[in-house]
Order: sequence, then C-alpha cells, then structure tokens
Amino acid sequence: MYYLDFQKNKIRNRFNLEKTKLVKIITINSDSLASNSYFTYNNNQSIIGNSAIIRDAIELISEQNLLKLKK
Repeated sequence: MYYLDFQKNKIRNRFNLEKTKLVKIITINSDSLASNSYFTYNNNQSIIGNSAIIRDAIELISEQNLLKLKK
C-alpha cells in the first residue's frame, strides 16, 4: 500500500479532489494496470479509473512524494 501526498502534486486537481492530505492506493496490478484499478481517499471514498487514468495519476507522482508503508 502506498500513501500519496496530494498537497505536493497535481493529482488532486486532475481528479477534482477536495483538499485531502493523504491518499491510500489499493489494488494496483503490478504487471499491467487493470481496468478495475482504484484508489481510496478520505475514509474509503473511491475513485475508479481505467488503466490510462490510473497510469497518468501514478506518473504524476514523483518518487519523493511516494511513501511506501506496507506491501
């Protein structure tokens, strides 16, 4: 699982999120991003996106803003 800091990148604007600080990404296929990939924010509010949307989101996050907490 990864936590993303939306204060330090542009993903919040892309997905029209409120000013949330931490976002937990769940269930992202490591081989190829599946069509049912999604991430949750603000206590289980989910955004479901196709592989292109999720891939774009991941690419916008720099390594320094990605905090690995658990696997």
